[in-house]
Amino acid sequence: MGACFSSRFTLDNLGEDGLHRDGRTVPDSNRQTIAETLHRELEAPRNKLGSPFTLDNLEDGLHKDGRTIPDSNSQASADSETPHIEFESSTNNELGRSTTTHFYGNISGGAGGLGGEGGATGGSGGRGEGPRFTARKQIFYSRTETTNLLENLGLKYVSARHNAAETTAEQCMEGTRVTIVEDITEQLACPPDPSVRLVLCSGPAGSGKSTIAKTVAARLEEEKELLAASFFFSRDYAERKEIKYLPSTLAHQLADYDPKFRDLLVTLLKDDHSRLVHADPKEQFQKMVVELLAKMPLSQTPWVICLDALDECGKDHGKILLRWLSDAISNIPVHIRFFLTGRPEVCHYLTFDLSVLCKYNIEAIDPETVRKDIHLYITQSLKDPNWNQSTGGWEVNEKDADEITSHANGLFIFAATAVRYIHMRSDLAFHPQKSVEILLKGHAHLDSLYTLYSQIIEELIGIPVNTDAFERAKIVLGAIVDLVEPQDIKTLAGLLQINTEELWWTLIHLSAVLSIPDNDGKGVIKIMHLSFREFLTGRITEKHPGLLCGTEAKQRYLAHSTFHVMQQELKFNICYLPTSHVQNIDVADLEERKQKYISGHLAYSCRFWAGHLAACHYSAKLAQDGHVFFMGYFLFWLEVLSLIGAVGSAAKSLSKFIEWSSEDPNMVKTVEFVHDGRRFINFFKDPMVQSAPHIYLSALALAPEQSQIVEHFRPQFPCLISAGIGRMNVWPATKLVLGMHTQPVSSAAFSPDGKRIVSGSWDRTVCVWDAESGEVIAGPFNGHTSIVKSVAFSPDGKWIVSGSQDNTVRVWDAESGEVVAGPFNGHTNSVTSVSFSSDGKWILSGSSDTVCVWDAESGEIVAGPFNSHTSAVFSVAFSPDGKRIVSGSEDNSVHVWDTESGAVVAGPFNGHTNWVLSVAFSPDGKKIVSGSQDNTVRVWDAESGEVVAGPFNGHIRSVTSVAFSPDGKHIVSGSEDKTVHVWDAESGEIVSNPVNGHTGAVFSVAFSPDGKQIVSGSSDNTVRVWDAESGEVVASPFSGHTYSVSSAAFSPDGKRIVSGSWDKTVCVWDAESGQVVFGPFNGHTSLVSSVAFSPDGKWIVSGSNDNTVHVWDAESGEVVASSFNGYTNYVFSPDGKRIVSGSQNNTVCVWDAESGEVVAGPFKGHTDSVNSVAFSPDGKQIVSGSDDNTVRVWDAQSGEVVAGPLNGHARKVHSVAFSPDGKHIVSGSLDNTVCVWDTENGQVVAGPFNGHTSWVNSVAFSPDGKQIISGSADNTVRVWDIESGKAVTETSSIVSQKNHSAVSWFQSLNATQPLVWNVTQGWLSCQPSELLVWLPNSLRQGLWSPHNTLVIGREQTTLNFDKFVHGTEWTHCYNGPVA
Repeated sequence: MGACFSSRFTLDNLGEDGLHRDGRTVPDSNRQTIAETLHRELEAPRNKLGSPFTLDNLEDGLHKDGRTIPDSNSQASADSETPHIEFESSTNNELGRSTTTHFYGNISGGAGGLGGEGGATGGSGGRGEGPRFTARKQIFYSRTETTNLLENLGLKYVSARHNAAETTAEQCMEGTRVTIVEDITEQLACPPDPSVRLVLCSGPAGSGKSTIAKTVAARLEEEKELLAASFFFSRDYAERKEIKYLPSTLAHQLADYDPKFRDLLVTLLKDDHSRLVHADPKEQFQKMVVELLAKMPLSQTPWVICLDALDECGKDHGKILLRWLSDAISNIPVHIRFFLTGRPEVCHYLTFDLSVLCKYNIEAIDPETVRKDIHLYITQSLKDPNWNQSTGGWEVNEKDADEITSHANGLFIFAATAVRYIHMRSDLAFHPQKSVEILLKGHAHLDSLYTLYSQIIEELIGIPVNTDAFERAKIVLGAIVDLVEPQDIKTLAGLLQINTEELWWTLIHLSAVLSIPDNDGKGVIKIMHLSFREFLTGRITEKHPGLLCGTEAKQRYLAHSTFHVMQQELKFNICYLPTSHVQNIDVADLEERKQKYISGHLAYSCRFWAGHLAACHYSAKLAQDGHVFFMGYFLFWLEVLSLIGAVGSAAKSLSKFIEWSSEDPNMVKTVEFVHDGRRFINFFKDPMVQSAPHIYLSALALAPEQSQIVEHFRPQFPCLISAGIGRMNVWPATKLVLGMHTQPVSSAAFSPDGKRIVSGSWDRTVCVWDAESGEVIAGPFNGHTSIVKSVAFSPDGKWIVSGSQDNTVRVWDAESGEVVAGPFNGHTNSVTSVSFSSDGKWILSGSSDTVCVWDAESGEIVAGPFNSHTSAVFSVAFSPDGKRIVSGSEDNSVHVWDTESGAVVAGPFNGHTNWVLSVAFSPDGKKIVSGSQDNTVRVWDAESGEVVAGPFNGHIRSVTSVAFSPDGKHIVSGSEDKTVHVWDAESGEIVSNPVNGHTGAVFSVAFSPDGKQIVSGSSDNTVRVWDAESGEVVASPFSGHTYSVSSAAFSPDGKRIVSGSWDKTVCVWDAESGQVVFGPFNGHTSLVSSVAFSPDGKWIVSGSNDNTVHVWDAESGEVVASSFNGYTNYVFSPDGKRIVSGSQNNTVCVWDAESGEVVAGPFKGHTDSVNSVAFSPDGKQIVSGSDDNTVRVWDAQSGEVVAGPLNGHARKVHSVAFSPDGKHIVSGSLDNTVCVWDTENGQVVAGPFNGHTSWVNSVAFSPDGKQIISGSADNTVRVWDIESGKAVTETSSIVSQKNHSAVSWFQSLNATQPLVWNVTQGWLSCQPSELLVWLPNSLRQGLWSPHNTLVIGREQTTLNFDKFVHGTEWTHCYNGPVA
């Protein structure tokens, strides 16, 4: 219990009573008036850190008359999260603290802005919470520095402090709850003590817990300066009723409280590169709160963190949070103390040593003390200066106060409601004594809180019932209960389509139970206490069943209302945005435009229509509402979501509609349209989030021609850009890209219902994703200490098993991420593969040493270890009936085992010529598929071991993962060649085009349970979801290399181009048409790093990472010579007698072409590897490019440096070449650019040329010196015009015709600054920060620049600018009706 003081009583249950000085629930409207007056009088600046002003003789004045007047500036938006400017006292003058404290207040903030969008959770919006201040003739400072810094780092904040505008509970009235408040405050404020880590105040609903919590928190902050952070949970707000935003909000407040914590947090977030701000809340709590607090030095004074209303935290009522706290408390410094409130069962959720817990049970308070507190509260609250004139100075008499106190029966919420009832009727011109008599008539009338609620309702609807009042009450109460978030009066009136005055009349009659805005209409309508919500959704049926709330009928009404609002108000360019060139956040007056043009009820409808729809059964009328909405307003809906920062909810909304309406055959076409709309959103989410105009200018413009969205809406938008070569006809196979892991994804799998995806990564974590939206819904789960190699769901989807390189197996709860079993220890080497048995009772694991079968709950080994393979086991799987196990091994074989005995019942199956990396049974258990490092897939008879299909050839590198489709007809394979293939399981034919999209090796593939989707995990750190049925990919105009182009060069006559690639081949192309004329030449066993023609054009020399040089016949592809081991890039001298080479040992050498002897060198000077070398045309000089980012020119005989080092590239120089006249040098770099230098003075004379989307691996001049060719890791070869820097435009040129539109448009631009052609994060721009159009990944790699005369590669894109309008002309893209 602790030893801070000896005399103490135990209190267990205290709830919300809404009490303060005079008993009324009065919002912050008075605060605003006081604050504004104060600021006018002080006339002090407050717009930057360190701008002081003083407060003289500041009086509280808050809640003077106790009326139910809610916060005038609270904001109901779920996205109102932007950290606010706060004022707070402290002994430290840094970051907004004053040195003296006397008075505490809260200046109400402006309406919270709507949240931004980005990553998984989105950016922060405004925070409708005013600054806190403490003063007494005291200077204090605005703390904007921390707020802005953390906001810029993306740290999410929810307005949930004890003094936030949205917090309904008020402080205890003076003279009430004295003992318990002082006792708890003293306990929390005593010096750090290991025996006092948590203080818990518990009690039933309505007993005053939150009021006590707010009072204690305020005292700790005002008087003792010990409150480090607070979070008041509330079911009224989406972001305060879940645990999701608690860690980031606490971290933000702790950073505000202490500069050292702030510095630790900022460093963590910067080093983390924004991953943590989108991580699972459990990881955020551990990393941003627990681990950072653990790094703080011990303090002689305690820090208190207040967490109120744990029973309103999530569906589990705070269980998960308390489990986190239990696990972490021993790692948190002893001076950090937690103050918790909740219902009595809360303490049972704590799992640590309860000796460090101090409990206060409100129900244990002496009843007489409670009675006196309630009596005092009633007598003080029923005093009103206004009554001195209107009622002749009426005050409640002692007898009536005693009787109301008696009826309260210890519940402050009853007393508070009764007081508000009397004041409410007084506002309606009823004498307070008359109201008291109504309450007390018959003595038995007020036998419970619910009878008091019934009295309030009956006065609203009338007895006998007034039909109009009853219907209005039914609509209003139903909406208030069912709204996703509280709304203001104007928004509610707009949603319900009723007159504002009529709504106001209804609300006034409910002000005893509802917090309603002041006369200015600002603020939101909130239910005062949870018990009234429970009454409306249950006990009200005893007298008025027609008023029952929370029903399907009420949800249906709201769904219809939201559709009606959207159809009435949505329109093109709703906020009259002046230009398309900037992001939403850069529109200077966007907030004002949104306030003016996007009504509250429209914003609410756009965000929450689907939630209301999903809460009711299907109806043809609502379905028709939906059909009209999608066909007429879909794009305009997305525009509003973009502007209010809610695009992240769009795909989920469409999924709800699809699920809701899919059973009606009459809705098939509409559902197909909505499916296409979901693809549209997922594919173009990035530009939609960033810039509303680009829903049209980018997304609609570049979506596939056969998209239903395009077919339906594109005719209304004739003036958009379009793609020529490379345009998409259908949606690419990629449906989702899931990116949060920081290292390669080694394994991915669907849940049994197909709605979730689990992934395991080299970053040691496990993540669970929504398979439709791509959002992280659980995780990352932390626990493994090394790479997670394999993951799988249990058959019921509740558990996840993971195997790791840390030699262990773990079982996780798929929702909470809690470890429910394990780690299972038994393997002595890396666990490479795991899976559940079909009944979920067993787990199979394969390791580099053995195969084991475990009991899924106990972790006991029930079978194994099985030893038969002669080398490491890479993959294991159960048969569908669980009786057999298949394994694939480093010994190139496949084995089948009996699950119970461990005996080998079939195999070894031999056939693969390299390691077997993946195995799986067919659904009927009769076949086994295997993927191997020999690049093939094979299908075996599971009993005989005969190869029944295969080997399937198509991959050019190791096959890392294989799986059967659910019907057994198809096989999916993933490979290190970055592709996914789908094969016919019998014939081995590829049934759809190889799926490209990953930029790294594919390590894991699996079908969804319905066989319609494929999930893949890759070394590019992403998980992708593909359409398994279509397998459609963007059409490729050219065949050629399948991997990065590392080197390219012109033939001496300029008619041909030779290229070398990471795919180990050499190709020869026609320089005009871009067609392959010879090759690919095969012979190298590793990537080709360098290629060049001989001076007569008959030979091609290639250097490879296999440490060999091959000389090829340029036409036949025959290898005519091979030597010069040790160097990887080579070029002939002009006379063909010498070869120059560069090496990883930082040197350059010259060799005799016939003998292979070194004739000059090595030349030393570079400080890192030499990647490229070339002779000057006269053979007297050599140029070299290096990993040290420089270019050097050498004398070819002496090795003296004659020019350089030439500095200009920001990254490694991969390729260099002389111009035909020797006056210029061209270089290509890892910075994706090409530069042209003067050979003598080393100045850049042209470029840098932008266009490639990845490293430039090779560059060369054309024979006439007018053009440059470049090969890149983006798999393309580009040809540039060096003299003009622009593409050739003659109509006679085949090449220029392909790009004529872009060239003409580019040349027509009137620019005040030099024009560039740059693609950054998908955005094409010609001037800095200018958004022209956003390009999907498939259109970026091969994009023709206006400077290109030719682009060679599998992926190419040309853009048609003929009708393109943008910038201030962007609205002319639309020719439809304008509202």
